[in-house]
Amino acid sequence: MAAAVVQSGLLAISIPAALGGADISNIVVTEAISRLAIWDKRTAELLVQHLTALELLRNSGTDEQRRAV
Repeated sequence: MAAAVVQSGLLAISIPAALGGADISNIVVTEAISRLAIWDKRTAELLVQHLTALELLRNSGTDEQRRAV
Protein backbone atom coordinates (compact mmCIF):
# COMPACT_ATOMS: atom_id res chain seq x y z
CA MET A 1 0.00 0.00 0.00
CA ALA A 2 2.82 2.45 0.78
CA ALA A 3 4.10 1.96 -2.76
CA ALA A 4 0.72 3.11 -4.05
CA VAL A 5 1.12 6.37 -2.13
CA VAL A 6 4.58 6.88 -3.62
CA GLN A 7 3.27 6.24 -7.12
CA SER A 8 0.24 8.50 -6.58
CA GLY A 9 2.36 11.60 -6.04
CA LEU A 10 0.80 12.29 -2.64
CA LEU A 11 4.21 12.61 -1.02
CA ALA A 12 4.68 15.94 -2.81
CA ILE A 13 1.60 17.54 -1.25
CA SER A 14 3.41 19.43 1.48
CA ILE A 15 6.64 20.20 -0.37
CA PRO A 16 7.02 23.89 -1.26
CA ALA A 17 6.50 24.78 -4.91
CA ALA A 18 10.01 26.28 -5.01
CA LEU A 19 11.35 22.76 -4.40
CA GLY A 20 9.14 21.11 -7.00
CA GLY A 21 6.23 20.16 -4.75
CA ALA A 22 2.56 20.96 -4.83
CA ASP A 23 2.68 23.24 -1.74
CA ILE A 24 -1.00 22.87 -0.89
CA SER A 25 -2.73 23.87 2.32
CA ASN A 26 -2.85 21.75 5.45
CA ILE A 27 -6.63 21.60 5.07
CA VAL A 28 -6.26 19.79 1.75
CA VAL A 29 -3.55 17.56 3.23
CA THR A 30 -5.90 16.63 6.07
CA GLU A 31 -8.70 15.81 3.64
CA ALA A 32 -6.38 13.61 1.57
CA ILE A 33 -5.21 11.73 4.66
CA SER A 34 -8.80 11.29 5.88
CA ARG A 35 -9.83 9.78 2.57
CA LEU A 36 -6.74 7.61 2.45
CA ALA A 37 -7.48 6.32 5.97
CA ILE A 38 -10.84 5.02 4.76
CA TRP A 39 -9.02 3.03 2.08
CA ASP A 40 -6.02 1.90 4.16
CA LYS A 41 -5.40 3.08 7.72
CA ARG A 42 -1.77 1.95 7.91
CA THR A 43 -0.84 3.73 4.69
CA ALA A 44 -2.47 6.91 5.99
CA GLU A 45 -0.42 6.60 9.18
CA LEU A 46 2.79 6.22 7.15
CA LEU A 47 1.92 9.31 5.13
CA VAL A 48 1.30 11.30 8.33
CA GLN A 49 4.69 10.20 9.69
CA HIS A 50 6.36 11.22 6.43
CA LEU A 51 4.67 14.61 6.38
CA THR A 52 5.49 15.19 10.05
CA ALA A 53 9.17 14.52 9.38
CA LEU A 54 9.11 16.94 6.43
CA GLU A 55 7.46 19.62 8.55
CA LEU A 56 10.08 19.19 11.27
CA LEU A 57 12.84 19.56 8.70
CA ARG A 58 11.15 22.59 7.17
CA ASN A 59 10.77 24.36 10.51
CA SER A 60 13.74 23.13 12.53
CA GLY A 61 16.21 21.56 10.14
CA THR A 62 19.49 23.05 9.09
CA ASP A 63 20.02 24.28 5.54
CA GLU A 64 22.20 21.23 4.94
CA GLN A 65 19.45 18.87 6.13
CA ARG A 66 16.87 20.59 3.93
CA ARG A 67 19.11 20.36 0.87
CA ALA A 68 19.76 16.67 1.54
CA VAL A 69 16.05 15.88 1.62
